[in-house]
Amino acid sequence: MNPETSELVIEFAKTLINAMLSITPDWQRAFFRFEVSENHYGSNGSYTTSNAVRLFDPFKYEEIFDSANKIGNKLRQLTPKDGQQFCVCLLVVDSEFNYEVKYEYQDRYKWQISKLDGGSGIPVGL
Repeated sequence: MNPETSELVIEFAKTLINAMLSITPDWQRAFFRFEVSENHYGSNGSYTTSNAVRLFDPFKYEEIFDSANKIGNKLRQLTPKDGQQFCVCLLVVDSEFNYEVKYEYQDRYKWQISKLDGGSGIPVGL
């Protein structure tokens, strides 16, 4: 990973961790999923507490989404694999400030976050 990519990943993690610290002291893990194609991009996320999984409200947390989406778009430019850019990026952070970024280059449905149709709010397959 080049230094610019490393800095962006750290900024990405800090953005989500700082958001969680301001949202609830009871958070355990948080997830932010960024999906992108040549024509559009979108994102959503969720977080766990000791007794619930909650989805981020994109209207209430518009500032977080704006920052994270900008970082996601920059990361896409910097992380090609075999000449291909990712279609999904998933950031996972926890309350001990650990973080991991996962990239998917083929399946734009990977790690979907939803509570519809019995979904848990946790990224599918994680």
